[in-house]
Amino acid sequence: MASTPPSTPVRTELDYQLSFKRWDSIMEICRELIRWSALVAIFYMVFLCVQSLAGKITTADIAIRALGNIKVSNGILALVQVVGLMDLGSGGLGENLLNVTLLTKTV
Repeated sequence: MASTPPSTPVRTELDYQLSFKRWDSIMEICRELIRWSALVAIFYMVFLCVQSLAGKITTADIAIRALGNIKVSNGILALVQVVGLMDLGSGGLGENLLNVTLLTKTV
């Protein structure tokens, strides 16, 4: 006696790949929807904040006016500019001097 064939066809590797691709596409769409809906929600919250504060004087407004009236001396400005030019923290003259000393020690 011959065995009867199964009632459902056997799934091939291509069937599994197609199924995976469908789920991958669905998840990609969900990821993009979440990303853009979060961005829209953030802008909506900012809009509500601006709308509620429209026409009112806030503490931040007073602080900005006070900081705008402060005069900074020319000596402090020159010091800040020199430190900015030297850029000791992230790769300016300070790191250049360090590299030169390391190169002379290794050679």
